[in-house]
Amino acid sequence: MSKPIQVARPVVRLMRLVASLLLSMGLASATDAWAQLEDASIGDYVWLDQDGDGVQDAGETGIPGVIVYLDLDNNDIRHPHEPFATTDAAGAYDFAGLAAGTYVVRLDGKTIPAGYDLTTANVPLTVILAESQDYNDADFGYDDDPENASIGDYVWLDQDADGRQDAGETGISGITIYLDLNDSGALDPGEPLATTDAAGAYDITGLAVGIYSVRVDDTTIPDGYDLTTANVPLTVNLAKSEDYNNADFGFDDDPENATIGDYVWFDQNGDGIQDASETGLPAITVYL
Repeated sequence: MSKPIQVARPVVRLMRLVASLLLSMGLASATDAWAQLEDASIGDYVWLDQDGDGVQDAGETGIPGVIVYLDLDNNDIRHPHEPFATTDAAGAYDFAGLAAGTYVVRLDGKTIPAGYDLTTANVPLTVILAESQDYNDADFGYDDDPENASIGDYVWLDQDADGRQDAGETGISGITIYLDLNDSGALDPGEPLATTDAAGAYDITGLAVGIYSVRVDDTTIPDGYDLTTANVPLTVNLAKSEDYNNADFGFDDDPENATIGDYVWFDQNGDGIQDASETGLPAITVYL
């Protein structure tokens, strides 16, 4: 946009004093254009928020070439008459020469690089600008995470219940694995999931950087199967574009409902046979 003539601060203060005196004497009107000093500004920075936390961290760089504009009619469309500024090589921008008032700040989506997602959740940004105010908190962060990371691997029948995938132990099909985004312990609508195939393999794709809680949907586990890996829920700190392939879960189909026992008795004749008259011995501890 064309930039207005910049007036030095001391001159601005002098002009404001003169305007105030003339207004008080009735020699000028507050609507006179020359009495309305337009020296406020809005700006600051559009940056690459690499960790997606919405905070400008050391080492995170600016994004050049992004158009920021003042949406005068607040219709989310940039019109030719609306003021705009383009971020420089450092990601900085500034709207100078503004009058006091309420402004809606937006970014032109066509100038944002493909695959970049807003992390600051402040668009549109409404700024109530005071006279001569320099508002330098109109900052916008974007994450370039392509959301192509994944979590997966395998659910298997752990026949010896040792928690390790041994040769010959096969996968379990039809098991639903999900990412418990709200940590509720239950599969909720919209949570990412995958179902194991015939070999017991699964893969949850299209993930962004973040910490995920991986769980097994209990309703899909066959009756009598018990977890042997003791890793549910599994917390995964997923890096950008990472393929995490260690989210493995073992189940044992041994119902573990067999018993050992019977009788300890006083073998009066020492022949090792329970005779009809030989009675049991109480309070004897038998252990494995």
